[in-house]
Amino acid sequence: MKKISLSYFAFALFSFMMMLSGCDASKNAIAQDPPKPKDPYMTFDNVDHDFGTVKVGESVSHTYTFTNTHKEDITVELISGCDCTDIVYDEGKTYKPGEQGTIKVTFVSTREEERGQLEKTVDILLTNTDPKTGYQIIKEVRYTVNLVE
Repeated sequence: MKKISLSYFAFALFSFMMMLSGCDASKNAIAQDPPKPKDPYMTFDNVDHDFGTVKVGESVSHTYTFTNTHKEDITVELISGCDCTDIVYDEGKTYKPGEQGTIKVTFVSTREEERGQLEKTVDILLTNTDPKTGYQIIKEVRYTVNLVE
């Protein structure tokens, strides 16, 4: 009886030691995606929106909210999309660091000839230039819609 208890104890101790030897946190750390850095100019709450299924004749809207995450002022010069997209924003408005703004995008289905799953892009042109390239900063938001008869 003592041999069985001693064997059981030795086995349990051996198992425990093996388990501990595999618990080195630095070797077995779970890989995680690093946090995404904020955009150096403007950060959106969400750059993608899905309107779902929309019938021809309907219009649907979504408001994108952004924050100036640049260390200096940013100015929205122009925002453009396709003919089926109406855009409302404060043209030429300057946003101080940390200040928020909105862009209201409306999909007007009567101006879209294609049917089915559609992906649309809205381009945002800032007056600010990238110091590395010298080009004006262009950002974008996107939306999808399933247009049906």
